[in-house]
Amino acid sequence: MFGVLKTLANLEVHKSVYASLAFQTTNVIRYHSTYDHLSQHIQRVVTPHAVDSLYTKGYAVIDGIFPAHFADAARAEVVALYDNDRMHKNCTHFVAPASSSASSTSIVTPTPTPKPSTPSLIRSVPSTSTLLLEKTHIHEAELSLDASIRRLAPLCASVATDHTLLSVINKLLPSSANTHLDSQAIKLQYNAGGGGCFPIHFDTNERLDGRRVTAIFYLNPDWKVEHGGALRLYPFPAPPIDVAPKHNRAVLFASARLAHRVMPSTMPRCCFTVWISDNGSRKTEAAISPPSHSSSSSSSDSQLPPHYQMPSVSQVPRPPPSPPVIALSSRPTIPPPPPTDASLEEMANFLLSSAIYPHVCRVAHEAEWIQSLIESHPPTSSRDQVIHGAQTEIALIRRTLRHYLPRIEELKRLGRAAGAVKEVGGKGEKTLCPAPVWFG
Repeated sequence: MFGVLKTLANLEVHKSVYASLAFQTTNVIRYHSTYDHLSQHIQRVVTPHAVDSLYTKGYAVIDGIFPAHFADAARAEVVALYDNDRMHKNCTHFVAPASSSASSTSIVTPTPTPKPSTPSLIRSVPSTSTLLLEKTHIHEAELSLDASIRRLAPLCASVATDHTLLSVINKLLPSSANTHLDSQAIKLQYNAGGGGCFPIHFDTNERLDGRRVTAIFYLNPDWKVEHGGALRLYPFPAPPIDVAPKHNRAVLFASARLAHRVMPSTMPRCCFTVWISDNGSRKTEAAISPPSHSSSSSSSDSQLPPHYQMPSVSQVPRPPPSPPVIALSSRPTIPPPPPTDASLEEMANFLLSSAIYPHVCRVAHEAEWIQSLIESHPPTSSRDQVIHGAQTEIALIRRTLRHYLPRIEELKRLGRAAGAVKEVGGKGEKTLCPAPVWFG
């Protein structure tokens, strides 16, 4: 009897969800031709200038990323999933050595000398544990991993299976980026407001998975600056940049090398994120064309709303790969630490290298890094543990890089000066201070 009641309850839930999505099915029928032209639209708005910004500055902002009606209907899908309890709470994942609350990466102090040898700055710690901290007011749905979510959000699912953005970036990135994007995964998110936010973080570590480009698509009509909720980017040594989550806006950035956070939001805020990966595939890039609408015999596709067909099952995105065991040989290349009186160019080559840069960012933004942890999670003993671990880690980094702290401050001053004189998003702007290499 209990099983029968449970089945009936589940049917009621699905009935409620599909009822709330009925008008969206009408939208799918009405704007099916809009979907047919989604690929052409993305090709038109993702310009060479935008991809050049992604490559040189680490990020790009693109307004009008979708046809207007498509963006409106995609937002309705995300809201309906939240309203019908088809989302779960988002958690921050903290990885720490099993015997410590510190980070999984320990740093050995280098000794700068006029002719330094290359020290072993980063050491893998094989025994780790993961601590999950639930965020306040942040809800999400794993579209790439959950067939039922794909059925209930077919327009969002169509973005996951359309590889136009991936292909355009591949074609426009210079060969020096040493990147060939070959897969993508998507997650839907609903921030209920009330101060919901994210701490400062990098989306991934290049030694753990192949994610290279993060694309966030915002679905928030009539968004105002006073609502908060900005995406704050930290392209050190340039100053932080706030991007408002305006409706039909996309923000692209380097997944592994650009620190970022979400500022506290006072109003409900919708978006979805597509992580675009380089998993080592070097297959010939297919010509960019509108995605296929051929029907599939897949059982997951057969339960879509009427008159809507998912792309072929071969295009369904793979979930992000499981983190591999990190061998010592997979450690990033670390340039020799320069003497403390080295030129700014030599110092920048070291401090902004991919292996050292994440640690430099933590030192450069120490106070805000800790404050963002406090703002993003409710007060618990676990949060206190994480904050203590972060403070301990930053103190260790400061001791490790103590000879270079004045040069980090020098880079920060140069970055502020450059940010004050250049037009953000303008063409032909000149960089007045060294910048990290975001790809390659």
